[in-house]
Amino acid sequence: MRLNGHTFFLLIYLLGALLYYFLGDGVRAMLFPVFLGVSVVSFRSLYVNRLITRSDLRVIPLFLILTVITFFLQILNDNLTPFVLYICSSYCIALLLIRGKINSAPIKFPLYLFAVICAVVFLSRGTIYNVFPAMSVNYVSVVFIMNTVVIYIVEKKNNEKVSVLPALLGFLFSLIGYGRAGIAVTGVLFVWLLWVAWRELSRNWKTAYIIFLFSPLFLFLLFNIEIFDKYLESATFLERFKERGIDSPSRDILKREYLAHLNSWNNILLGYNYHDNYWFQSFGMNPHNSYIRLHHYFGIGSLFILFAMLKGIYKLMLKNLSMLVCLLLILARAWTDTVIFLLMYDFVVVALLYIGISSKDIFPKKRSSLSSLE
Repeated sequence: MRLNGHTFFLLIYLLGALLYYFLGDGVRAMLFPVFLGVSVVSFRSLYVNRLITRSDLRVIPLFLILTVITFFLQILNDNLTPFVLYICSSYCIALLLIRGKINSAPIKFPLYLFAVICAVVFLSRGTIYNVFPAMSVNYVSVVFIMNTVVIYIVEKKNNEKVSVLPALLGFLFSLIGYGRAGIAVTGVLFVWLLWVAWRELSRNWKTAYIIFLFSPLFLFLLFNIEIFDKYLESATFLERFKERGIDSPSRDILKREYLAHLNSWNNILLGYNYHDNYWFQSFGMNPHNSYIRLHHYFGIGSLFILFAMLKGIYKLMLKNLSMLVCLLLILARAWTDTVIFLLMYDFVVVALLYIGISSKDIFPKKRSSLSSLE
């Protein structure tokens, strides 16, 4: 397991993103310079080592223009945030992910560390509801989803076998955390990556794979059967799935409230500043919807971002189905929580979109039957 410079940069970024969820609002701000510093240093390293192509450089002005436009829109709307710099930094980290010489083994450490934390909390308390001191347990699935997709991109870029364990851990802890959207998205992601990995295995390896994958789960249930029984008895999320789907009345209130205030050109063009709104204040200024956050901060600039997303989705449909699935799952998860748009995991979405839009294939040609799929 070799920890080169590019791997180290990405590892520090992922560890910082994980730490973000465990800190209070005041302390989180201290991580912002770290994220920016890593993005600058990693971009410089890629440029010095001539790993950045001319097409990569031609995209930079677009991110700079979007940053400047968003900056002035936020000033006009009185909702300026320093996180506007994530627009440029997300592209730098995305380039690090898809152009850098990343080793997959060290990159798995933040996810496995988080899984250990969740397991310790669950075994000691019987729940992971308060695993984050100041944030909702719903973000457990976000951490697992983003890290799993990052690991998958690195493995595909290195032409390695697909790791299914990260997706399985995400699904299991999402189940324990009761988050309906998280359960749905991590469940689909797990099944998809399991199918992709399954297609690459021989018959003997498939048998061994099943034993390796499900034996730990069987042993865990065997030695914790009482805890599991209590969990199923109190699994009210099953009823909530049937009654409400993946959304909730509180999120519906916030969506209706935001849409109701798009009744003037000022709010349409600049974004509705909800900081004085009673309902948004009641929910801690968290819109619980990334697309509300998108328009709130980007205003009319959100149209440019949505256009780029649609273009990336269309391109991925033509060239890389696996990355398309990962992107769509992240965008679906973003519907029920503030997951992306001026946040530290934006680089994952940027990387997936760039994989689709880029004229050159990011991944090496595969020898297996999955070459046409991935």
